[in-house]
Amino acid sequence: MRISADQLIVDDVGDLRIVGTGYAAPGTHLPGLDPVDLWARRSIAINDLAGINFTVGSYRTLSILPIEILSFEADWKNQLALIFWKITLEGEVKIELFKSKKSVSNWEKVTEIRSGFDSKQEFHTFDPSASPYENTYYPLKITFQSQSKFSSKVIRLAPFFPIDSKIKISPNPYSSGPLLIQIPPEFELHETFVQVVLINGELIFESPYHSSEISEKLISLPKGLYIVRFFNDEKIQFIRWVHR
Repeated sequence: MRISADQLIVDDVGDLRIVGTGYAAPGTHLPGLDPVDLWARRSIAINDLAGINFTVGSYRTLSILPIEILSFEADWKNQLALIFWKITLEGEVKIELFKSKKSVSNWEKVTEIRSGFDSKQEFHTFDPSASPYENTYYPLKITFQSQSKFSSKVIRLAPFFPIDSKIKISPNPYSSGPLLIQIPPEFELHETFVQVVLINGELIFESPYHSSEISEKLISLPKGLYIVRFFNDEKIQFIRWVHR
């Protein structure tokens, strides 16, 4: 048998126990698994299940930590990233807010707050470096006086501007005059490259993206149908461009 403790804030998954409600549970304790999902486990014969109520307990009093995160959210306010959370706690804690761009990795600290109250508290902070063109991820890391640590769930701040905006080459079809390439800001955040290929897949040229240089190269191409590919480490877009 195993019971999830994912709604508890637990210092050490190894301290979890499956217990009866006011009495010892039958069977034999098994070590807890997974510090994220927090499963308490017990080996119990099927015949011992009848008439028994089970719950999750702790081997140590301080294993279930004296804090509860009531809410933890991120949103945009006046085009600035606002991160806010509400907790109840007992004793002194250090609360650190971390962030990562694009993926759930490579964490960097945004701010640190120390608190020492036995009450419900609300906190908020702005992250001026959050990009309005890409996802940003945030967790809270809380350290207690005992040096026990707890990490919250990771929340995502979605981009403020649409992330599906398209690159445009105009005019298309092209015959003469200036050629304009419009690239959305989220592409400009990364080093972007351009490939131009014929419809049969033959590569004509590849180079880093610089608007004026790419425009000149496209204008100099012979008349025909081309596939223009813009790509970086985050995104790829293809455009069918006709020079006639």
